[in-house]
Amino acid sequence: MLVHNHIAHSVLMVRPALFGFNPETSSSNSFQNKLEVEKVSELALVEFDRVVDQLRNVGIEVLVSHSDDLLAPDCIFPNNCFSTHDQNKLLIYPMMAANRQRERNGNMLADLKSNFVVNEIHDFSIYEKENLFLEGTGSIVFDHLHKIGYSIRSPRTYEAVLNDVCSVLNYTPFLFTCLDIHQQPIYHTNVIMNIGLGYVLYYEDGIIDPMERLRLLQYFKEGELDAISISWDQVLNFCGNMLQLQNKEGKLFTICSSSAYQNLTLEQKGLISKRSNFLVVDIPMIEKIGGGGIRCMLAEVFLKPRL
Repeated sequence: MLVHNHIAHSVLMVRPALFGFNPETSSSNSFQNKLEVEKVSELALVEFDRVVDQLRNVGIEVLVSHSDDLLAPDCIFPNNCFSTHDQNKLLIYPMMAANRQRERNGNMLADLKSNFVVNEIHDFSIYEKENLFLEGTGSIVFDHLHKIGYSIRSPRTYEAVLNDVCSVLNYTPFLFTCLDIHQQPIYHTNVIMNIGLGYVLYYEDGIIDPMERLRLLQYFKEGELDAISISWDQVLNFCGNMLQLQNKEGKLFTICSSSAYQNLTLEQKGLISKRSNFLVVDIPMIEKIGGGGIRCMLAEVFLKPRL
């Protein structure tokens, strides 16, 4: 029996036809690395399949959609394309790179609709015509329990779209600035923040406006969230890029990569372990080449399954 309605127990993952370095996104994603490694795609697919097995083994439902598009190397990160919400809502997002926009034409959304009930579709991709973007739960970290959408300013996240999305969901938008150690905007919110039941990890040092920092802490306090500050080195090791899920029995799991887990402190692990079990996955090729982590690979599904 599910215990936490605001935490997903099903995810959609996309198995790419060909995984590799995406030059169209690298200018705004400093986490990507163009490495000369043989069999990059084969190694990444081994990592992908292993993650699917690990999730299913603990009782988390996984719908795997297979992409046949050889020109969509980032389709392995479907959380940027869409999000799902209560009352069977589906939101589709505007993405900056042209080869990421084409991901919507693949099998992913069709597979989602075939397996789950969708009552409402809100398509924000029309904002691409105005060069305005907001890349799903990469750009927005949702606190579904308290109905807040956290976002950092970046070339991939625009306030107008954020406000529109939050209006549809009846959420409160919270837009703030967070810079890397080179004083450059960080491309996605979900690499510097993740929220679980009773805790939030976030990169506090990058929040340059003291008033925004204070407001964030106030929101965390009101939400009864333990605020766990992470360093820039931890951000680079994807400590901010984790996701909490539950299985059918309501058992909570914080999904994180081996890189993230190895770089968390004992105190940080202890604070999370009080509320959630760690499920550690090994995805070094996907992280290094794609510049995204395990959270990016998991698109939460809050829709009613079709019978």
